[in-house]
Amino acid sequence: MTQEQTKQAKPVLLWWFNKENKKNIPAGVAFYDEKFGEYRLKIDIHPDTQYYLKPTGSQNEEIHFRAEVVIKKNGKFHQRKVVGEGIASRQTNGDVFIDFGPYSKLLVMGLSNND
Repeated sequence: MTQEQTKQAKPVLLWWFNKENKKNIPAGVAFYDEKFGEYRLKIDIHPDTQYYLKPTGSQNEEIHFRAEVVIKKNGKFHQRKVVGEGIASRQTNGDVFIDFGPYSKLLVMGLSNND
């Protein structure tokens, strides 16, 4: 395995960011899937649910992301549904801030600390 493959295989930290008090709470990890160009999110509060985050485009030095959840029927993949949107930019220091579903806190994927 090359050094680049090893770096990409490392998990990326996730945390919940409380907008009111500016505190972080650990939320899980993400793994980059080079084949599909997306991240698989392992969120601690939903360990059996499959979530994915993928870039959808860029505009004015911002990268936009879409968070999706896998919907299953009878234990088999049925479809994906959008559950949030995210953004990464210079203002976020390269981290992805995701407005994730009904939660009052933002889910953050820490790309800037993944060296």
